[in-house]
Amino acid sequence: YLPLIFTTQSSVVSAAASVFVLVGLFQPICSSVFVFDGIFAAFPSQYGYISGSILFAGVFAILSLFALSNFLPGLGLCGVWLGLNVLMLGRSVALGMRLLSRASPLVASESDSGHEYQ
Repeated sequence: YLPLIFTTQSSVVSAAASVFVLVGLFQPICSSVFVFDGIFAAFPSQYGYISGSILFAGVFAILSLFALSNFLPGLGLCGVWLGLNVLMLGRSVALGMRLLSRASPLVASESDSGHEYQ
């Protein structure tokens, strides 16, 4: 177990082991968000959309976790990671949809990047 590198306390090791698979399964989604953030950060005209997508994903994560906690009380550390993963899933969907739309920064005018081409 990886947690044994950092501690030998059995309660900490078991808590970390309980979320290990959940964290690993969502790594591709989290990495897509980091890539999308990098793409959108290069275009100042997209900052409003980035902040709006964070707000949308945050509200979605809070509402879905609130609903889930009514059915599964006591999620503990798994609930924290589930909330983070729902947040990242919402951001990935929102940013991916924007990237594939006509409003994508990749099809915007050259002046959005701050560089003038001649």
